[in-house]
Amino acid sequence: MIDAKNILVKFKQRWQLLLHIEVLLYALGSAVLVYFLSANLLITLLVFLGISVIAAFIIKPWLPNIESSSSYIDNHIETLEYSTSLLLQPSANLSSLAMLQQQKVVQRLSIEIKKLSPPHHLLRSGMVATTLIIIGFICYQLNISDYFSADKNPINKENVISFQPTDSTDFEAIIPKLINQSLTINYPNYTNISALKSMQMDVKAVEGSSITWKLEVSKTQAVVYIENMENSYTMKIHNSNKRYH
Repeated sequence: MIDAKNILVKFKQRWQLLLHIEVLLYALGSAVLVYFLSANLLITLLVFLGISVIAAFIIKPWLPNIESSSSYIDNHIETLEYSTSLLLQPSANLSSLAMLQQQKVVQRLSIEIKKLSPPHHLLRSGMVATTLIIIGFICYQLNISDYFSADKNPINKENVISFQPTDSTDFEAIIPKLINQSLTINYPNYTNISALKSMQMDVKAVEGSSITWKLEVSKTQAVVYIENMENSYTMKIHNSNKRYH
């Protein structure tokens, strides 16, 4: 009864697949949340692998086998009369009555198995993953990720703006130091997105957005430029002689 046994094998494989998807959903939701908070691919990958291992040991997607599948089917399809175990035995070892019962089970199982789903918690794991992703997205939009940065200084070292004297021969020139920096993005009205303020100087915004950079430097009367590809823009002094925008 190779074909009949394959019915149980396919049910077992479907059962294992659903459990593996549960593990994947928990790991994926956690990883996306961490990425929104840290923007670090290495940490995100480590969290994904860690949650995958933990969830796998809890859910145990490798546990279902043919015997447990047979038992589950027997407990949920009454018309089989707890006889699916006959499908696992060679026909040569069965009596004539048992062979007839085996044929009967095969016919009923091939019909009823389509209505039976293996036990799983895909809905729960999907809701957890979706919730984690939504929380991460909200934290990203509210710029809460800045609080999870390893550097608590509001000026990220990777985004520090450096100053150099325009005259390379003037070695005694005092180079101004950056005290504070901020970036404000005002999105177009049609986006219905509120203004975003950040200490990061990198810009990612939709077309038509208004972007304002603000810098505070230590030296008075410094000339500050913003360079973009081949273009250079002079920043204007705002309020005092050490703040530019």
